[in-house]
Amino acid sequence: MPDRNQLHVGDKIRILRVPQANLDQRDRELRENVERPGWTADTIERIITEHPVVKIKKVELVDGIRLPWFEVELCQPIP
Repeated sequence: MPDRNQLHVGDKIRILRVPQANLDQRDRELRENVERPGWTADTIERIITEHPVVKIKKVELVDGIRLPWFEVELCQPIP
């Protein structure tokens, strides 16, 4: 797995899995009856299904952490 600190604009990566924290959040939101539970996990699952290879569009430094950003256009809007 590539080190996110070494990613640059234009690099391509393959999204392989939903982070465990997002899966845990979805489970918690389902238990708590939150509106639109787990939308982050659901969206990442759709990205993996439709467009698992993405190109890094920008890299930002947030609270001392380099965060790579990418854009994906999904085939159908999320309900």
